[in-house]
Amino acid sequence: MVVATYVQKIKLRMGKGRNDNKNITAKLAFTPTDNQTILLEAGRNSLQRTTTPGKSMSEFTNRGGRLDKNKMLETNNDRNHWALTYKNQFDILHSELSVYQEQTKRVQKTEGVDKATGNSYKYYEDRRPEITNTVFDAKFTAFLPDNVMTFGGQYQYARLKDESSVGGKEVKQSTITADQKALFLEDEFSVTDNLALTGGIRLDDHEYYGKHWNPRAYAVYHLTDEFTIKGGIAKAFKAPSLREISPQYGTSTEKGRAIMYGNRDLKPETSVSQEIGVGYDNGDGFTANVTFFNTEFKDKLTNYDTGEIDPITGLKLYQYDNVGKANIKGIETAVAFPVADNWRVSANYTYINSKRKSDDEKLGSGESLKGYPLDMTPKHSANARVDWQYDEATSFYANTAYTGKQIWAAQRNGYTGARYRSGYTTFDLGMTYNFNKNTMLNLAVLNITDETGPAVNDKGGNWVVDEGRRYWANIKYSF
Repeated sequence: MVVATYVQKIKLRMGKGRNDNKNITAKLAFTPTDNQTILLEAGRNSLQRTTTPGKSMSEFTNRGGRLDKNKMLETNNDRNHWALTYKNQFDILHSELSVYQEQTKRVQKTEGVDKATGNSYKYYEDRRPEITNTVFDAKFTAFLPDNVMTFGGQYQYARLKDESSVGGKEVKQSTITADQKALFLEDEFSVTDNLALTGGIRLDDHEYYGKHWNPRAYAVYHLTDEFTIKGGIAKAFKAPSLREISPQYGTSTEKGRAIMYGNRDLKPETSVSQEIGVGYDNGDGFTANVTFFNTEFKDKLTNYDTGEIDPITGLKLYQYDNVGKANIKGIETAVAFPVADNWRVSANYTYINSKRKSDDEKLGSGESLKGYPLDMTPKHSANARVDWQYDEATSFYANTAYTGKQIWAAQRNGYTGARYRSGYTTFDLGMTYNFNKNTMLNLAVLNITDETGPAVNDKGGNWVVDEGRRYWANIKYSF
């Protein structure tokens, strides 16, 4: 089986910069026997973003009291990735072994002025940071009497290479690496025909942050044939990335008006999550569920404006840091049902109440962010979809998604107060066509109206790359 995917987004907006996003992925699956599968996947992502002074960024930047004219900046982020996976299913033991690698590189093009002629010209900067992440996974599942045991391990190796200088300061080639190992064990035990209990433990061993034990427990109880209750608790661990802990690695922010270096003193982010939910399935296509969740964070990773000037570049200085405590809690609901022959409707809604619970972060005015919501965490979000099976070979779908009002409180884009971005809605259309039993084509137009959400100021200022209109195609061939 071969699967090829191509996604392209080209968008030009005054005041919001230009984004050009391309993605191509190919997959190959080989089944030498009925119970063995070998999967190979490879792909490339390319994101190009252009900002222009006076349009998508300010014309001038204050560098330590000196007003400098900004230059056009074109940033190219390229990502190559591949994965090889082996799966087998022998009697009571199933296994899955895989290796995955991604390589990312950032190249920037800007403009200069020829002192002799006064003419402007464009050139690529020497600095081209590269990051390589490699992951090995091994997972085994044993189907034993009255219980299912899952165990395995993971090894991650990351390397960041930054070949030239930071802010014009000459440095030698800088390379930083980190590895993380993990072992896990989980057992699902059938206490009765209606009750299943799951307990698990994961040990993470990070090169810089040591060992962390992360247990989890979960229960599933079938009240009737239609109703099910689920609930559990889990602890999690998240180590900072190499970008975030490397003092030699500087990231441009505020569209070139500020710089942010890594912080070796960062602590890992930990969390404890609880959830409980009820599900319904009538066996005839009608399903519904509601889930209540709560997560307590400690040392949540963030970044902020220090209020100082970087002595090397003259730019405003940002810093990665930890938020002592934060909380996210809310409700998730979903429903799906047939409305007529060959027609099906599905919808979901999520309510999230997030809150910073410590005084670690301050606005430029000195006001504490304690009590503010977390960034990029909308309180309301919803999605609805209609599927139509036109005939045996052809099906269509229409989808709409709503993203609610959200806050940006972490002092970015040169603003000293919290900002709010109002909600917006997107629409998608797609189809699937089966040429025969071996070949299937998928097509879609995502975000048909090219809705990118309102900017947080008149120069754009959105804190994510806007997902404008995209065209998506996928072809699948089996042999």
